[in-house]
Amino acid sequence: MNRVWQLGFLVLMVPSVCLAEVVYSKAATISRFWSWAQTETSVDGDAVLHMDTGLAQCPNGVYIKDTESSSKAYSAALSAYVANKTVRVQVYDDQYWAGSSTPYCKVRAIFLE
Repeated sequence: MNRVWQLGFLVLMVPSVCLAEVVYSKAATISRFWSWAQTETSVDGDAVLHMDTGLAQCPNGVYIKDTESSSKAYSAALSAYVANKTVRVQVYDDQYWAGSSTPYCKVRAIFLE
């Protein structure tokens, strides 16, 4: 009987896990670029890109989480910002930046248009 309950719980949890999606923003320019070196919170090394994403989940921008592999996305974003070039970002629609109550979605990829 215990196994039946465990299986039932698993079946109930699967749909909520599967709701997350990777989505694309509309093409836009980055209006502001914020980057943190060290803070008292968990946002050390993160960068926030302020832009009109066209996404309901994070309409005002996205963030790049500081990881081993984020330097390429960071460089592409900074280059686009300095050159005032249009970008499109691919984000996780359920992962938000911890540094603000304003929702900024986590960047998976960035594309210069």
